[in-house]
Amino acid sequence: MSEQLDFGNIPGSTSSIISMPSSEPILRPVNLLKSSQQITSNRQAKTIEGALVRPYDVNDLKATLEANVWHNRCIQFKATCSVGLGFGVWKKGTRIGEDDPYEEDELRNLHPYLFQANEDESFLEIAIEMVMDCETVGDGWWEIERSLNGKIKNIYHVPGETMWLEKGEGSSIRGYIQKINATYKKFRRFGDKTDPEGRPGELIRFKNPMIGNAWYGTPDWLPAIRAIALALSASDFNYAFFANSAIPAWLMLIKGGTLSAQVAADFVRFFQQNFQGAAEAHRMLKVEHENKDVEFELHRITAKIEEMSFEKLGERTRDEIISANGVPPRVMGISTPGRLGGGSDVKDELKLFKEITIRPKQKLLEDRINNTILLESGDRIKFNEIDIAPTMATPETDTEEALTGEGEETVEKRRRLSKVRDLIDGINGLRQLAIEADKMGDMDAILAEHE
Repeated sequence: MSEQLDFGNIPGSTSSIISMPSSEPILRPVNLLKSSQQITSNRQAKTIEGALVRPYDVNDLKATLEANVWHNRCIQFKATCSVGLGFGVWKKGTRIGEDDPYEEDELRNLHPYLFQANEDESFLEIAIEMVMDCETVGDGWWEIERSLNGKIKNIYHVPGETMWLEKGEGSSIRGYIQKINATYKKFRRFGDKTDPEGRPGELIRFKNPMIGNAWYGTPDWLPAIRAIALALSASDFNYAFFANSAIPAWLMLIKGGTLSAQVAADFVRFFQQNFQGAAEAHRMLKVEHENKDVEFELHRITAKIEEMSFEKLGERTRDEIISANGVPPRVMGISTPGRLGGGSDVKDELKLFKEITIRPKQKLLEDRINNTILLESGDRIKFNEIDIAPTMATPETDTEEALTGEGEETVEKRRRLSKVRDLIDGINGLRQLAIEADKMGDMDAILAEHE
């Protein structure tokens, strides 16, 4: 049975940290940077009731998942690529990648928690949750439950935003503290049998390393915190504009006559009840006066919102957020107008993403698992890597030509066909750019922008 705190049993607690609508900003990037408690060279840090103070507000970091769709997609994509594609377990003494891993039935008997982690979740589910915490707040956590004979029975995910490090003597970490509002729960480190307080709970910590904090992990995307806040502010502005329509946009002038008090009140009531919110957009009001000499004029008194400026701002913040997460834009479905190239570009970017971003993260996770829950058995886990399909028609050696059964002439034709398809993709991109420019009515300006 899990020893961790339950959100539902703590008054005033909630697992959701965003309340909409709200006048308070969801993200506070200035405070995040201003309140940072950097660790000094002698590893001295501030503590609150024995818990090491975090350098950032984890609730703000967690809120970013709901604040920006591109950021959310990047975090989920990295988590899926890291641990969500499955895994293999190799027996002690065998060679990973050369010898065969355990068969599923045998592995279920030896390590059942690697399939059903606990009564409610599979191993892959708690692995994805843990990695999403690492990518979002910098640290991920698993709780270990043991049977009476000391063997691992169940593994539970612990929400990363609730966890704190308990400082020990000198520069050591004594244990872990889970904090929800004013309620605390202490845990010991995995395998620690010398805990003086005899804490029953046992945790494994996964850290996303980054320079700047010697105690807690730090998410990769942190430099883009202001871009996320900026994108959210722009979205909130547009939402409030359409939801409220509180700022008068037009001024009605009446020339050659006046309105009675009742008619003026009817005007006010109509605009209040029928001109606020997106559902009331583009409504019409027909105004007539019994005196034909009376004229009605409308004058704009607020600046016209430039939709293109918001669009460019959205693209700028989107690109910065995706880049900070280390995810290739084309993998996210974003293509640059006017850029030549076809499917091979996506595969090249995906290969780089796999080798530079994902595989190092997988290795850290594998080492942590192998040195904790699989340490006693000596077995080793390896998460499946992204399967990048080979580009069509790319046999480059005589050996490959022999394996495909194709002669040199056929191979050359396929190479030319691949290049033609890449060129067609580029032409289609230019054609789409021209269509979009034509719709906006300023093709010359758009084309000049992309020269």
